[in-house]
Amino acid sequence: MQRAHMCLRDLHEFQLALSHGLLVSHVFGVGNPGADLASRARFRDLRRLCATLGVASVPLPIPDAVSLFLDRFVAAHVSAHASAS
Repeated sequence: MQRAHMCLRDLHEFQLALSHGLLVSHVFGVGNPGADLASRARFRDLRRLCATLGVASVPLPIPDAVSLFLDRFVAAHVSAHASAS
């Protein structure tokens, strides 16, 4: 998680979000059950919740910054494990 945080904080988009008061937490969410279900890949439960609420879950495109973050994270992880060997 520390490596992921280091890669994330280097992204311009994350720095911008922080400057606007972004608060980050990943806890069980009674206040936002849809996001909680999606983040835990509980898609069947998410579809059931959406049907109950009469709304639709709509997949969104993944921003380029997310791909950049993942590339940096994987590279840092591989590098750290190569150094440890």
